[in-house]
Amino acid sequence: MASRAFHAEVRRSIVQSLGRFLAIAVIVALGAGFFAGLRMTSVDMHLSADTFYDETNFSDIRVASTLGVDDEELQMLAATEGVEAVQPQREADSYAEANGARYVVRFEDIQGDGSGMAGPSPSSINRPQLVEGAWPTNAGECVVSADAVLDVPLEVGSTLTLQAAPDNSSSSDTLASKEFVIVGKVRSPYYVSTTSFGTTELGDGRVDTYAFVAQDAFDESQPYAGAYLTVAGARDLLYPSDAYDAVVDPVVARLEDAADDFKESRLSAVKGKAQRELDDKRADFEREKADAEDKLDDARQKLEAAKRQLDSSKAQLDASAEQLSRSRAQLASAKAQLDANAADIAQARTQVAAGRNQLDEARAKLDALVAAGMATHEQLASQYAELDAQAAQLDAAQQRIAEYDKAYAAYEEGTAKLEAGQRRYDEGIAQYEAGLESYEQGRAEYEANLSKAQSEFADAAWKLDDAQADIDAIESPSWYVLDRSKNVGAQSHISDAERIERIAQVFPLIFFLVAALVALTTMTRMVEEERVLIGTHKALGYRNATIISKYFVYAFVASAAGAVVGIGVFSQLLPSLIIRAYGTIYAIPVVVTPLDIPIALASFGLGVGITAGTTG
Repeated sequence: MASRAFHAEVRRSIVQSLGRFLAIAVIVALGAGFFAGLRMTSVDMHLSADTFYDETNFSDIRVASTLGVDDEELQMLAATEGVEAVQPQREADSYAEANGARYVVRFEDIQGDGSGMAGPSPSSINRPQLVEGAWPTNAGECVVSADAVLDVPLEVGSTLTLQAAPDNSSSSDTLASKEFVIVGKVRSPYYVSTTSFGTTELGDGRVDTYAFVAQDAFDESQPYAGAYLTVAGARDLLYPSDAYDAVVDPVVARLEDAADDFKESRLSAVKGKAQRELDDKRADFEREKADAEDKLDDARQKLEAAKRQLDSSKAQLDASAEQLSRSRAQLASAKAQLDANAADIAQARTQVAAGRNQLDEARAKLDALVAAGMATHEQLASQYAELDAQAAQLDAAQQRIAEYDKAYAAYEEGTAKLEAGQRRYDEGIAQYEAGLESYEQGRAEYEANLSKAQSEFADAAWKLDDAQADIDAIESPSWYVLDRSKNVGAQSHISDAERIERIAQVFPLIFFLVAALVALTTMTRMVEEERVLIGTHKALGYRNATIISKYFVYAFVASAAGAVVGIGVFSQLLPSLIIRAYGTIYAIPVVVTPLDIPIALASFGLGVGITAGTTG
């Protein structure tokens, strides 16, 4: 009976002072709710990120080398104890222009499943999620970050055009294409920060955004930039947590301990490949040099043969010139003699012609006298003898004329032969001069080719020696083993979650203190207002503990109701709002807000304990 009366008294007090009751409940709801909500925000941020990481198979470790990584190192990584999977990573930083703006873009390849289908394999590490558009289907397409904060955002359909660095050097020689059409936008677990995508040697040292391209967009002759690794069992653990670190840290330590082996393997591979390529080039150089020297030697021998032929022709021409000179002198002498006898011969010709006619007439008269019997041949013998003497003189003159004509004919024939010889000599001189000119041109060309070849040989030899010196000077590479704590985006997200945790440890206390003050003030006023009622209770035999318990139950119920409502509302509202607010900084699309029972109980205990304790 007394218990029912006590409970009825408590209910009456709550109803009659509902405002005070609600005030306590509201302030406790705020305190407990903010405490639970802020404390759970940190946990929920970790859970949301971890869920996203698990969905996208976020790498636990990234391994990189200043000399790159090849298949041999990948096999060594895969054989390391604790490593679950290894995925090679191709990477290239480049200046790129789109829509009049220039960016420093980090290009990575999409690890497909080998079936020729676009997009990443379901088992690929750091698997990007397609947010808009489509996956690249050829070497000239790409997808870009959907969340990067840029002055001029990149849109689907735009074209990224690679540009040279300010010093006119190529910013990237590992990409097969110089233009990429943006066909989609993605979200990557490796780049959860929307403002920080790593460092680079280009520009101001900051990567503006990232892009994924098809595997055939990279030059396959280049080594991998690094490799992504997952650790066996790590995916089942919350990141960050001590349990996660306990699984991953030993693998990191093994990889770091094996750094010397990796360095030696990579150095040997790089030097070996470079030396083989250089040896091939040196062999090509020696072969080309020998071929060039053979051609130059052939050209020299041809020039020498041409020179000997020219010298022989010149000697023959000189002999011909001497012969022509002698013939010309002989003809000149003959011509002078002919000219000297020409007048006598002409007179002799006239005399012979006239004398023969006279002799013929005189002989005809003597023959007529003999024929007429007027005289005998003996009688005319002296006359006949005189005619014969005259005829002999005419024959001698005729002989001289014949000899002169023969000499003149010989002179004319000699002159014709001289002119023909002169023409042949002139033609020979022309041919000799043309041959000499051709020889001089060939000689000049040979000298130029020889000088050029010797210069090229010397330059090529110097380059080969310089390349050999570069190979000999290759130093052991730096070997980086980077766990998630080295990922700027992931670590920043953890830091921000820890800041929320620190705020949760201080900020809600203000509400708890206010709740304590409100409860104390409210209970004090109730006691003052109910002094008569308290006296009545004492007169009726109620003990002091029973009377005090009324006010304690009043405060407990108010604070408990407020704590339950506050925890129920703010444990879902605050984490969701804060995580979504951080969505402008971190590209983590997953929001997970489960009720954390330990935090909820702690918040309930603080809210009720401080309020009820103050009342008591």
